[in-house]
Formats: sequence, C-alpha cells, structure tokens
Amino acid sequence: MKEKCWIKISLTDLDRERLNRWLQSSKASKRVAVRVRIILDFDRGKSATEVANSLGVSVALVYRWVSRYREKGLGGLRDCPRSGRPSKLSEQEIERIVRSVMGKSPSHGGTWSIRSVARYVGVSKWQVEKVWKKAILAGRI
Repeated sequence: MKEKCWIKISLTDLDRERLNRWLQSSKASKRVAVRVRIILDFDRGKSATEVANSLGVSVALVYRWVSRYREKGLGGLRDCPRSGRPSKLSEQEIERIVRSVMGKSPSHGGTWSIRSVARYVGVSKWQVEKVWKKAILAGRI
C-alpha cells in the first residue's frame, strides 16, 4: 500500500534540467546532491518513504527538503551561510582596538600594520584584522 503524501511538487522543465546538471557537476557537494535526488525522486512520484530508503536518509529529511524547495525554489537547496563561532572580543575591546590607532602613529614611525596594532593592544593579529575589516567597511578607519 502506497503512503499518502501531503506535499506535492511538480518541477518545471527548466528546474529539472538544472537539478540534473547539479548532479553531474563535480563541484556539487554530497549534501546538495542528496537534496537534488530527493526532489527529483519525489517529482517522479516516489513516496517519501521510498525516497528516504533509497538514499539512506530519514523521512523527515525528505519532507524538510521538499518543503524548502516549495518555499524557496532551487536556491533553497543550497547551504545557507552559518553564523560561525561567536567573537571572543567584546564591543569595548573592539572599540579599544579601533581607537588605539586613530590619530596616533606607531612608536617606530611610519604607519600601523596589523601586527604592530596587535602587539600594541595585546590581541592576536587575526582579531585585529577582523576588527579592521569591519571598521573599514563601516567607514571608521
């Protein structure tokens, strides 16, 4: 007995063609390839259980990606940017790094470098680089 599916999709020819190209692409990640296969199999009329069993994923995952495709189209199948690890620097420390170089010149003369600011303020050069990028984008430096 075939299960009833509460979600239906019907791919356009253009979407189907793009999904097949993604599968053939060597640049597609394994996760994206699984998502593409979920959509293609679901469109071919397979049940969520059949799709899940054939790909070795859960039924919930199948429904999640079918729903995401319905809501966002092909773009919804790609990985979303992740927030990453929270910054270890507080707002006060960031402000201190920015203010430490504004209007001052380094003791060695010349201009500030990321390393010289890091030594002067007592943080890592990676933290200074991150703060500077944000400050430059915000027009503060």
